[in-house]
Amino acid sequence: MEFFKHKSILITGSTGFLAKILVEKLLRVQPDVKRLFLLVRAADAESAMQCLQNEIVGTDLFNVLRDKHGSGFQSLVANKLFPVAGDIARDENLGIGDSNLLQNLYNEIQIVVNVAATTNFYERYDDALGINVLGAKHVLDFAKKCFRLEMLLHVSTAYVAGVQSGLILEKKFDMGETLVINGNSSNNYLDIEEELKLADEKKRELQANDKVTQEAQKLVMKELGRKRARLYGWPNTYVFTKAMGEMLLGHLRGDLPLVILRPTIITSIYRDPLPGWIEGTRTVDALIMGYAKGKLSCFFGDHDMIADVIPGDMVVNAMIATMAAHQQQPELLIYHISSSVRNPVKYLTIEESGFRYFLENPRVGNDGKSIKTKMFPVYPNMTKFRIHMTLKYKLPLEVMHLVNLLSCGVYGRRYDELNKKYKFGMLLVDLYEPYAFFKGRLRRRLEEEEEEEMFDFDPKHIDWSDYFYSIHIPGVIKVQPDVERLFLLVRAADAASAMERMQTQILGKELFKVLKEIHGDDFHSFAANKLFPVAGDIVLENLGIQDSNLLQNLRKQVDLIVNVAATTNFYERYDVALGINVLGTKHVLQFAKRCAKLEMFLHVSTAYVAGEQSGLILEKRFGMGETLKGGGYYLDVEAEIRLANKKKKELQTDQNVTKLAEKLAMKQFGRNRAKLFGWPNTYVFTKAMGEMLLGHLRGDLPVVILRPTIITSIYKDPLPGWIEGTRTIDSLIVSYAKRDISHFVGDPEMIVDVIPGDMVVNAMMATIAAHWSQRADELFIYHVGSSVRNPLTYDDLLKCVVHFVDGPKLSTETRSSRNNSVPIFTNMVAVILYATLLYKIPLKVMYVLSLVFGGVIARRYNELSRKLQYAMFLLDLYKPYAFFKGCFDDLNLQRLRMAMQKGEIDDESKNMFELDPKKIGEWKEYLHNIHIPGLLKYVAK
Repeated sequence: MEFFKHKSILITGSTGFLAKILVEKLLRVQPDVKRLFLLVRAADAESAMQCLQNEIVGTDLFNVLRDKHGSGFQSLVANKLFPVAGDIARDENLGIGDSNLLQNLYNEIQIVVNVAATTNFYERYDDALGINVLGAKHVLDFAKKCFRLEMLLHVSTAYVAGVQSGLILEKKFDMGETLVINGNSSNNYLDIEEELKLADEKKRELQANDKVTQEAQKLVMKELGRKRARLYGWPNTYVFTKAMGEMLLGHLRGDLPLVILRPTIITSIYRDPLPGWIEGTRTVDALIMGYAKGKLSCFFGDHDMIADVIPGDMVVNAMIATMAAHQQQPELLIYHISSSVRNPVKYLTIEESGFRYFLENPRVGNDGKSIKTKMFPVYPNMTKFRIHMTLKYKLPLEVMHLVNLLSCGVYGRRYDELNKKYKFGMLLVDLYEPYAFFKGRLRRRLEEEEEEEMFDFDPKHIDWSDYFYSIHIPGVIKVQPDVERLFLLVRAADAASAMERMQTQILGKELFKVLKEIHGDDFHSFAANKLFPVAGDIVLENLGIQDSNLLQNLRKQVDLIVNVAATTNFYERYDVALGINVLGTKHVLQFAKRCAKLEMFLHVSTAYVAGEQSGLILEKRFGMGETLKGGGYYLDVEAEIRLANKKKKELQTDQNVTKLAEKLAMKQFGRNRAKLFGWPNTYVFTKAMGEMLLGHLRGDLPVVILRPTIITSIYKDPLPGWIEGTRTIDSLIVSYAKRDISHFVGDPEMIVDVIPGDMVVNAMMATIAAHWSQRADELFIYHVGSSVRNPLTYDDLLKCVVHFVDGPKLSTETRSSRNNSVPIFTNMVAVILYATLLYKIPLKVMYVLSLVFGGVIARRYNELSRKLQYAMFLLDLYKPYAFFKGCFDDLNLQRLRMAMQKGEIDDESKNMFELDPKKIGEWKEYLHNIHIPGLLKYVAK
């Protein structure tokens, strides 16, 4: 501990698993460390700072330190941690562009710890060389310029030894040394410069060929790395390039004090500070998760083989111990950090621990059913495993291929998909085979040198069975994609009211029927563990959350914010619409900025912020103050809020103005302001203003704006036809079903852009997954609609409505069906003429009679006159959508759909997250069998 007092340390790869544990440990055990400079791959200092807050200190790993320092935690972070934007693959300055900062680092740094690496076994060769080889050289070059340097600690991997057996010693690599024994003489010397040239030439050759796609280029570069590794005796690109990195360090270090640490398979934290904490999946974890999900039916490997695993905190303790032990020593030292000699664990122990854990804690599959836990066969050699794969997969594929040839390609696509999966599976088998039958054991030097228990790195202290069952497997499961918790912001006075609203207005709905059937008696327990209602209101600061402890916890825990809150009333009070759609959006953004772990903010808007445009409407963002009027118009959002407040106060102080009159005046005020700037109603006007504020104030917060069109009932999942409330077209359908309207208004050829609610939700989930952790300056806009992919005309919609409502499905003996065609007014002149002849002239006559006779006729006249005025007002309000000439470009969503199709996503997942309206096919089928029945069942009643 004393050694690190007043030390300045540079740590590369600082957002990685090991580096985070090291940073936390150093801060916790020695708060008098001078400064930790953390190299972060980021565009600039601001992005690096954001990365520090969200990806490093914002993780659960720092909870112990956060609790220890309380309100002083952020001060500790600000004083001790300094994020540096850079990249070790770039140059000898580590990609640090600020010359003053660079000079300060050279003057101050005493220890450099290089943890940066790509650990992908099947990495692109150019990328692996850039990070693991050139990156290591650049860090060494940088370290040599540090005037006060005491040592360079480089983290490698024990598996640079390749596929050896017996006791593997802690020996260094000579420059050009290979693992090929008695092979071709050309393979017995490894020329690193030539490997770099080869990779660069291959990359240039591929890029110059216009016929080679990005995906094909990627695969070729991956395969090149794999072939070069095997040519020289290494099993994969990762360990091959790590070995080359070690060679360069040993060859070029001069008299620089250098320690190379070689851990084996790193697993979750054993004890300190958070048992079970892990990020990503290591070699054994991929097996654990495959087993947990029921996707492993068999495996290959030796049950009695030693699985050389070591917990992450023990690796970090060894890093700390080697730094303290070897500063300013000219010798190059190699340390294996492992368990295979001191406390070996067999693969059988891991398998039995997994079986026991999942037997007692069964996982739930995508179908909602518990996945049965069973022991699967493990083939002790590759011959038996390959026979199994041939009988179960390869032969059926060959039969399918033959049938496909005979049937002229009927099963061509299915065969190609399955064959691709089989080949990829066998590639993974080939990559991992060396480790499934690894016979080596690693000697370790550093023993019994712990400072009490604080820096324990002796695996002999671990009961492996208990560790895997009680610590590691629960930790691995925790970081998998089981949602941790959904915090639901509910407009309520207190926590009890919020809970009541959640139970009745959310979980009490028929929508949750499927989920209730899946979980049965455990549903309420499941809901209690996953759903947390929060009493609040987005129109208020801090989202109206009064409980300061809850507020603090939310800021610590929340990874993602989805803002769906809005008032969608076209004729809303202006002050109310501004409060929810504009100020509310701003408040949610401010809250998001205070969330330490936040990865992204998804805001749901509406495609109709475009106003009354025609033609193809692009997915473009609004500039601050932009209007749809053009010319010299500028929309001052703050001025609009002040104007609305002023108008409201004027009305409230006027004693002659009733509450109803105030309400109508504020509604009309909003409509007038919207039309002044080019929007047809208050709803889309205020939603556009909300988008402007988001774009203007977000800083570098990752924001995605989703703009759905007219949202209709659920198409498929989980309850086809389920809907709440009425959308634009639903008012028309319900009114016609109730016989409140006898004619339609609109252009029959107009495209009615509708999209089912479940497709909108699928698009929300897909965009979240696509943009997770992206620190891009761009604000992403997605239209979610059908007008480009699968257009529905107004005429086709009306025919479906008339046919369904007037057809035999709803006809009864007591209610005769209307077989006559319903008139459609295709322009407003015809509507006004119709209203004049049928209503206005008769009303004029009634008005004269009311003057003469008064009484009942006068009351009847006033009643009908008010109804006509309101009907004409509604017609004016909805007119823009009855003659809408635009269609919404969804290029961004189309790219996302294509990426999902090309990605490694199974068919079940693709179906589960369907977001292509083209898959609906004929709208008539959806409208007849799903939407209209659902509307009449759940809304019209």
